[in-house]
Amino acid sequence: MLFALGITVNAQTETVSKDSIKTLQFNKELAKLNTDLNTEKLKLAQYQNDLIKLNSDLEKANANATDASSSSKSSAENMADQAGNTKAAKKASKAAKTAAKANKKASKLTSQVSSKQKQVSKSESRINDLQKKIDKLEASRR
Repeated sequence: MLFALGITVNAQTETVSKDSIKTLQFNKELAKLNTDLNTEKLKLAQYQNDLIKLNSDLEKANANATDASSSSKSSAENMADQAGNTKAAKKASKAAKTAAKANKKASKLTSQVSSKQKQVSKSESRINDLQKKIDKLEASRR
């Protein structure tokens, strides 16, 4: 014998009020803005850390470039005093190449510092814009 068991479910449909929907949408938008703000703050912190390291590297590169230029100048003067001395000429040539490399590295780091400063500035601007949007949204709720 087979018995058929019938279960009926009363489907209750609840209607969500327009105010509840508006509140949920408001909370969703606010959460998105806060998430974007926090993400941008993290980016800014990373940019600032990178900038500190780049500035430190730039200081070292500038010091190296200065030393290399001094060495190159002294080698060139020594070579001039010892006309025909190939050993002095090679030393001067090597010192000049070293100075050129040091200057190129310092120039490259200067460019990187400038680029990173622009990223920091843009990130700070985005943070300010997001904060204004959040403040405006919260003010509209009151």
